[in-house]
Amino acid sequence: MMGSGLRVAKRAAVAQPRQLFEKLHFQ
Repeated sequence: MMGSGLRVAKRAAVAQPRQLFEKLHFQ
């Protein structure tokens, strides 16, 4: 359970900056 929690948190941490990066790129 602890491992999956870290996995989800890591995924969220990686997903947000990526969305911002894509937004800047497509503008």
